[in-house]
Amino acid sequence: MVIETTSQNAAPGRRKRKKDFYDGVKEIEERYAIGKPIRDKVPRESHGLWEPPSDRKDPVDILIESNEGRIPQLVPIRHGRQDLKRE
Repeated sequence: MVIETTSQNAAPGRRKRKKDFYDGVKEIEERYAIGKPIRDKVPRESHGLWEPPSDRKDPVDILIESNEGRIPQLVPIRHGRQDLKRE
């Protein structure tokens, strides 16, 4: 997989670059072999056991706080763009 940044999706001041995420690991068997020892240490079943820290801020509160200083009429549009259910 090669990703190329262009002027449309690159951050300002960044130059074009290419990166191959599978560089040096070409065959699927090799990728499975690399992942196997990692899965032995951290099994997939354990991924669902994560608990957020007790002092973690509520994500909705963070979103509401981020609206400070914004034009009030545009806030609903911003929230609409962040909605996962939109099509």
